[in-house]
Amino acid sequence: MVTDYELNSDTTFGSRVALYTVGGSQIGTTIVIPGLLAMVPASFSSDGTRAAVTVFAVETDDNDLPTYRTGLVLLNTSTGAQVGSTILVSGFPGTLSENATFTGASFNSSGTRVLLTTSGAAFTEDVFESDVVTIVVDAITGVQVGDTITASGSQVETRFSDDGTRVLVVTRMQDDSGMFTTHASLIDTVTGTVSYELDSSGTFPVGVHLSADGARLLVAEYDGEVTTVSLLNSITGNQIGSTETIAGISGDRLQFSADGNLVVVTTVESDGDTARLVVIDTVTGTQIGGTVILAGTPTFAARISDDGATIFASTVEVVAGEAVSTAKVLKIT
Repeated sequence: MVTDYELNSDTTFGSRVALYTVGGSQIGTTIVIPGLLAMVPASFSSDGTRAAVTVFAVETDDNDLPTYRTGLVLLNTSTGAQVGSTILVSGFPGTLSENATFTGASFNSSGTRVLLTTSGAAFTEDVFESDVVTIVVDAITGVQVGDTITASGSQVETRFSDDGTRVLVVTRMQDDSGMFTTHASLIDTVTGTVSYELDSSGTFPVGVHLSADGARLLVAEYDGEVTTVSLLNSITGNQIGSTETIAGISGDRLQFSADGNLVVVTTVESDGDTARLVVIDTVTGTQIGGTVILAGTPTFAARISDDGATIFASTVEVVAGEAVSTAKVLKIT
């Protein structure tokens, strides 16, 4: 695929998109997208039959402040023709910050749905506020499915379940007092609607994570001394088992097993001297075995083997002025 720009007028640009075979022959005709620029690499469905091109434009309002709009163009890679019409949403294709990052649309594993998230923005002279806009598009027809979903804050995580029928979108914002508000939307990609929402506020950010099978949500909250971990049924929103309390902060240091039935949570104390590992049965919501205590700071989150039988963990600590790394393989019993 080749994308380039063309001058639509003396002041505006557009994009051109063309598909080619490996031998260099063009497939179909060139698609012209007036007024929108392609700044993100195209993404392809797993079977290669569809391509998604993300385009955007920045304009100024009456107060000379920037406004953004993003377009999604779907192509049939066999014919080179556009599938449906260009879908336009407000916002920037990526994360708006001092160092803005571009993020294009993505396909689910089956290639039947396309997810597009944008960062909307509201500017005043002194304040910048952001929200995240999410849409789901049918990759076969090129038509939006369900609602346009908006959540306040900046995008933290977007994760599909392995079968592509659910996607978790997590946003976070911090107010002037330093308080964090985390919002999680679990979206049904078949209908394009939110099936479950969660909001949490506190002095520290809250982590929300989706198991690979899409059946479980893990919520990790930190109060400065301990991390509390709750497991939720992603369909009903009901808690599974009781809340587990672990000394230290987890952040994003966790991993679900391949089948989603186990999760290992890694925490570290604020002084960085001690790490802890806890394995939780996600079916019952209870801890398996005792808490494993390791000296030092975790090098990365402990990892579960594909068969769910063992855990690999590593830490680093300073001994006599030198960094010493330790690795352990633990059996889950």
